Amino acid sequence: MVVADGVGPVFERWRDAVVQVYRESGLFSPVTLGLGGGELRADVDVRATRETSQLLTMLSATTAAIIPNVMTTDLVMTTTISDVSGAVRFRDEVRGRCRTWLQLFLLPVMPFASEDEVTTEIVADLTRHTLLNAHTRGALVVDP
Repeated sequence: MVVADGVGPVFERWRDAVVQVYRESGLFSPVTLGLGGGELRADVDVRATRETSQLLTMLSATTAAIIPNVMTTDLVMTTTISDVSGAVRFRDEVRGRCRTWLQLFLLPVMPFASEDEVTTEIVADLTRHTLLNAHTRGALVVDP
């Protein structure tokens, strides 16, 4: 499950990215959304905070984007892996950051890397990092 606060339609992309990484990892079979009947359960919580300077925003707007504006998105992914009984086997928190510059002279290259695409890739990378940590610590081994 992926929970995101105030991020709009990018939520579905992030959820799909997390599920895809879990499926492609080869560590689980099968991977399902919601409350499945598997031996392990992963609860993934993604939080995003966006920050921008009001002064830069106003200057950028009044100069028709000649003066650049920057927006920073901080991502925090908390993953909890538990077994069938509900006992927590692994908990991890990883962070990522996306900084987006908006300027008139950057407009020709902006369509190639939108903020939503970049943050989706960051979420996928954070998921890979978390799975690597869980695998390294032996949290994904199910006792017979």
